[in-house]
Amino acid sequence: MPGSPLLQCLPVPKGMTLIEAAALPENYFTVLSNLIERGRLGTTAEGTPESLLVLGGSSGIGVTAIQLARVFGHRVFATTGNPEKCAACEQLGAHAINYCVSARKFGSDAVLLTLGVIARRSDGLGGDRSFRGRTFGV
Repeated sequence: MPGSPLLQCLPVPKGMTLIEAAALPENYFTVLSNLIERGRLGTTAEGTPESLLVLGGSSGIGVTAIQLARVFGHRVFATTGNPEKCAACEQLGAHAINYCVSARKFGSDAVLLTLGVIARRSDGLGGDRSFRGRTFGV
């Protein structure tokens, strides 16, 4: 059986099975590509890290988006549908919004954007979205 080119291979992290390790690039490369390259998540003109709103923060892509944005020093807001998922997002360092508690609370992202708190939005459904400024689908 032919092998893969060395440049396309990654080491298996300690403590992970081959199956677990094989799943890492899918989420992380997708989020890196969409947050950094396509979404241009970066810093403001003043040099402070931009904020990110992650819709579906407890999904696989959502969790990865929270983790990577936090590693790069960004403030992260995440929406999810119940208190347990909110707690999981908060443990990752995001400010969680439970959209099932109140429709007004879910709509607070628009208020935050208007106030300039959130510069980017990550939507796990994919595709380009228009939501004040540059937005993108992950």
